[in-house]
Amino acid sequence: CRQNVHRFTESYFTVATYRKAYSQTIHPIPDKTLWKEHSLESSNEGDGNSAEISMKPPKSLRPPPRPRKKRSRAEDRGPVKRVVHCSRCNQTGHFRTTCAAPI
Repeated sequence: CRQNVHRFTESYFTVATYRKAYSQTIHPIPDKTLWKEHSLESSNEGDGNSAEISMKPPKSLRPPPRPRKKRSRAEDRGPVKRVVHCSRCNQTGHFRTTCAAPI
């Protein structure tokens, strides 16, 4: 039942390979002004002009939005509103807790 784990994994995922990959010095990318110019011989076919490559983002479409809920408009109106009365001043439009009338 006990088997060697390394039999089922690639050597790429071992610690030794990880350490070997980062054992050399990794130099940062220099400023764009210090980049070397490379000619595109395969695309220019030897005409000597260095063409500028423009990379465009991949064409992607936004997913369709969630469909709108189909419901009848009569249900949208909600319950019938009641007229509220204040028990302190007997006016409509507010409750006793929000009444501004003097006691």
